[in-house]
Amino acid sequence: MKSLGFDKKIKELQQLHPIWFKLLDSRPATIDEFRELEKKMNVKLPFEYEHIVTTYGGGYFAFSILYSVLDESDYNIYSINEENKILAKGYILFSENQVGDFYGFKIKDNIVQSKIYFYDHEIAIWKETKYHNLYDFLYENMKH
Repeated sequence: MKSLGFDKKIKELQQLHPIWFKLLDSRPATIDEFRELEKKMNVKLPFEYEHIVTTYGGGYFAFSILYSVLDESDYNIYSINEENKILAKGYILFSENQVGDFYGFKIKDNIVQSKIYFYDHEIAIWKETKYHNLYDFLYENMKH
């Protein structure tokens, strides 16, 4: 799914279910704030993540949680990754299911890949998911 297709689907869903998108806990990040985060984390984050957090913001995104770029957010991506350094090694955590499991992007050569991985806390391992990118992940979770 490309960004224009994603935005079109979000617009349709916002009209059908406006409450799904009223729980974002932060305003959209600016491009400068986004670049500052990448600098702070010493990585290049996926375009899909940049697009979503600079267009919509972070927090509850329909039925998912999307970590925010903004320092004032309860779901600040930098803080959450710092708090979970051991399990996040080699990954950037960007979401959770609120029962101890995380979703993340794999890091390769300081470039964060778009493919989505799942950290299962019960067996303490990362697993590849069916989601090719953040658009697929968020959209699939909105189909409930």
